[in-house]
Amino acid sequence: MIPYIFELSTWQDIANWLMAQLKFEHNIDEAVSRRWIVDGHLLPLLDGLDEVDAARQAECVEKINAFVTGQLGQKVVVCCRAKEYDQIAESDGVRLNALNGALRLQPLEKAQVREYFEKMGRADVLQDLQDEAGLGALLQPREDEEGALLSIPLFLQILAIAYEPGKQITTKAELLDAYIVRRLSEAQRSKDRQLAKKKPVEIKWAYGKTAKEPDVETTTRYLSWLARKLNENSIPNVFLIERMQPKWLDTTAGKWQYRLILGLILGLIGGLIEAFKEDFKTRNQPNQGIVDSIKNVPIIAVATYPSGLAIAYFLQQAAASGSASLISVAVSAVGWALLFSLNSLTAVVQHYLLRLFLCRGGHIPYDYVRFLKYTTERRLTQQVGGSFRFIHRELLDHFDPNIS
Repeated sequence: MIPYIFELSTWQDIANWLMAQLKFEHNIDEAVSRRWIVDGHLLPLLDGLDEVDAARQAECVEKINAFVTGQLGQKVVVCCRAKEYDQIAESDGVRLNALNGALRLQPLEKAQVREYFEKMGRADVLQDLQDEAGLGALLQPREDEEGALLSIPLFLQILAIAYEPGKQITTKAELLDAYIVRRLSEAQRSKDRQLAKKKPVEIKWAYGKTAKEPDVETTTRYLSWLARKLNENSIPNVFLIERMQPKWLDTTAGKWQYRLILGLILGLIGGLIEAFKEDFKTRNQPNQGIVDSIKNVPIIAVATYPSGLAIAYFLQQAAASGSASLISVAVSAVGWALLFSLNSLTAVVQHYLLRLFLCRGGHIPYDYVRFLKYTTERRLTQQVGGSFRFIHRELLDHFDPNIS
């Protein structure tokens, strides 16, 4: 049996969605993944039920139940924070009753936290944890929260990375700030590159040298804007560059300028069509949908050339009262084929014009893919196939200035 983690924040119809995700992330043929599901060779680990849009959580639970009972012997593991799951059950009256049981991870105890740092040899952390007005505050119970902050393994690991003697960390916000600064510091970036040289596999860094990498302020500004837009548009913690929309422009003037220039450009290439295209196919490489549109131009031109011949022939027949030159028909057909193929570039024009406006506004860098790969190197985001996500919802919300 093959265990595989699926992020529920992007769920659709369960079975088809599982196959689409495997196709998206690893280009596995859907016939193969369907056989895995039917034969019970795939163990879906469905993570983040609590991150599903609140309006669809109950439906998601019902679909999971139906999927499990509809497949003979189908096994599924679902992960959700206990508090959020209880709220779903109470407000919507639905539970994951098709599953055989549940395990609840208990908060770490203070002794376990200290043992963790003892094994790491972090005497500095152990000493400062004794100060209840300082770092020790992270061991104290929080209001309206389950246990202390350091009783959650995620924050325990973050503290191990972020803490430096003498650094004030008494709250979750201060801890996440320290983590971000540490991961983006020049010293840490240089250290990571030195350690990478000792590994047998060469790492291809997003930027050739640390000097070319964006600084802390720039990186924070870009990620804060992205986090704000994801939350404003109720987008789960999964980001496809291709799904950026003109409504992400912050000013009315900017939106009108975008539409005006887009209309002029589309008019020049043969078609003023709808300026706001929503649908892009999911891909297994960042921005692959746009790249494929460009690659498809010559393919579409060749494929539509016979149609171009027919159109050119009939038009010239009509214009010349029943006679048409074969050479002129062939030349005219080239023009028609190019027109058909250029229309396929509409999404490309929309996308790169939008990125130009966002870049000019200081919201994203010119090379957005490289930047997001850099943030993955810094362990602020993760790349999943062609998409990116913050390493945890807590970090996404911390970057969002409207929340933090």
